Amino acid sequence: MYAKSPANSLNVDIIPFGPNDAASAAWKGALISVGEVPFGWRMPTKEELQGLLDNCDVEWTNVNGLNGRKFTGKDDYANNSVFLPAVGYCSSGSVKDSGTFGYYWSSIPYGSNYAYELKFRPISQSVNYYNRNNGLSVRAVLAEE
Repeated sequence: MYAKSPANSLNVDIIPFGPNDAASAAWKGALISVGEVPFGWRMPTKEELQGLLDNCDVEWTNVNGLNGRKFTGKDDYANNSVFLPAVGYCSSGSVKDSGTFGYYWSSIPYGSNYAYELKFRPISQSVNYYNRNNGLSVRAVLAEE
């Protein structure tokens, strides 16, 4: 799934389930409320994406014919992993870098025209910012209490 990061102004408070969260906007029906707090699917924050790099063993691999990065937790979380396919990004109606790069939005904007994203390729990975007019992948996470 490719999604352009939602429009934003410089004065918007950014919180999960906020205006920059394409996952909660797309899956509002999946949200439930506990008191005043909504729980459900949302986009990860910049810090959560950085946490994948800081707290996981990372390897370039192929799963069911798709290249990508497998992030496996360390220590008590060694049995937990997530695979993110390297499906590239969409720009001007064309898919670019498919099979060699992965780009995943966070819910956190950087100024008015950019947002933080996780970017990876076979030899490296980083959290940086990218122009919001491009279509990057969205990997929703489940918000918990």
